[in-house]
Amino acid sequence: MLDTEFVDLGDAALGTVPAYSEGDKFAGAPDMTANLWGQFDWSVGDGASMTFRVDYTWTDDYTTFAGGPLQRTQESFGLVNARLIYDAGTNWQVVLAGTNLTEEYYSPAFFYTVSQQLWDGSVGRPREVYLGLNFNFE
Repeated sequence: MLDTEFVDLGDAALGTVPAYSEGDKFAGAPDMTANLWGQFDWSVGDGASMTFRVDYTWTDDYTTFAGGPLQRTQESFGLVNARLIYDAGTNWQVVLAGTNLTEEYYSPAFFYTVSQQLWDGSVGRPREVYLGLNFNFE
């Protein structure tokens, strides 16, 4: 459990409009994150194997920009990822994988630029599915 906040601003609190106030949360610091995963491996003969893995990551709500009235919060969200791997038992693998399979919308970073007086940020990656071939040159 993580609990962050500004408790003593010192001389920074002496400005006419302080950027932060005591009690503001630190940006990018959720109170809690959790991860759960499972993996199943099985042999398919001739030294080849298959692996299926799924994982779920949950992130509690957190402040993306700290600073009084400009403070922004990202609501809690969960991400599901999965992968299926065929390992030939030699030097190559075929991978079918997907990330953010539930297509959660989240913004990992969001901030206000005072000089330009506008909000800027980024959006989390959407659902992505890919097929890959791994080859080991040993």
